[in-house]
Amino acid sequence: MFHRFFKQWKWKRLARQLRKPSGKAGKDTGLLMNLSNRYMYALTLEQLALKEGDQVLEIGFGNGHFFQQILSAAEGIHLYGIDYSPLMVAEAGKEHAALIQSGQLQLVNGNSDTMTWPDQYFDLIFVSM
Repeated sequence: MFHRFFKQWKWKRLARQLRKPSGKAGKDTGLLMNLSNRYMYALTLEQLALKEGDQVLEIGFGNGHFFQQILSAAEGIHLYGIDYSPLMVAEAGKEHAALIQSGQLQLVNGNSDTMTWPDQYFDLIFVSM
């Protein structure tokens, strides 16, 4: 019985981290998501067919590992991101401070229900999972 409880607890804990990474385990979860999402990002970027000057919103960007790929897909892209995890927003903000400073990147902590951008503001929106 203890073994079954422990397995269930581990899966619930993992699910919480995947939903909203936090603490040391959250940083590790972000790194694991970088590996597991690599193929998905490649396919997503191919399908988005980004063009010069696009305004792009990524919902659920994690630690921002793929920002550079998105921004280098075409000239003058402006990338916006919203993520539910304060830890992931902080990690991405530290890693990409220069992009934020330059105005190419804007990060927000929140969820899709709390977005304040006006309708039709973005050329493309995609969700990371």
